[in-house]
Amino acid sequence: MNKSYLYYQNRKPHKNNENSFYKKFLKQIVLCILIVLLVILMKNIHSPITNKTTEMIKISLTKEMDIKKSIRGVIKYAKEIPKMPEKVVNVFSDFSGKKDLQMEFAVPVKGDIISDYGEKVDPISNIKTFQRGVDILIDKDKNIKAIADGEIIEIGEGKSLGKYVKVKHSHNIISLYADCSDIQVKKGQKVKKGEIIAKIYRHNTNAYLHFELWVDGKVVDPEKYIPFDRKIL
Repeated sequence: MNKSYLYYQNRKPHKNNENSFYKKFLKQIVLCILIVLLVILMKNIHSPITNKTTEMIKISLTKEMDIKKSIRGVIKYAKEIPKMPEKVVNVFSDFSGKKDLQMEFAVPVKGDIISDYGEKVDPISNIKTFQRGVDILIDKDKNIKAIADGEIIEIGEGKSLGKYVKVKHSHNIISLYADCSDIQVKKGQKVKKGEIIAKIYRHNTNAYLHFELWVDGKVVDPEKYIPFDRKIL
């Protein structure tokens, strides 16, 4: 029998080569994830520190490296970034449409949501409208409470909002409470989370509180931040 044939028949697969390939492949995957995260953070930052970090990543892509050492290096340089712009720090929350406010809010009034935030289409006229907040149905006279500590910046009355109150909170947040029956605060007054700022009366017909939440000058979906009751939609 041919000796070379016996040699290849008895020869076992070289596991070291396979393990080496998979380890290298895994390293590349982990590194790619790191690259995506860092590029997002540093896309608007140009400094020697961030440029050095980017260059290190490029080199690591083309060379065999110690993955743990590379991660430590990336973290080291990232920590030395002097000051990240707020829009870069908050970029991760943009993917979900929710900014991390690092705050816990109180519910302004308990009740069922009968109209939620977002674009609406009138079934009769087929006209599109945009609901800037939520409408909360009440079943009896209730107190309206501030969702967080803040300052009363505006009190008014309008055709679409009725009697309303605006409260400015930290992190450039503004809450608006509309269709109130009786305002209990004054402009410039400081209020605490859960403090009564207005009242709403049911009378003989259905009444609801229109509530809006603004962050950095833009209206957002309140249901992403506040634990409201169940909905009736």
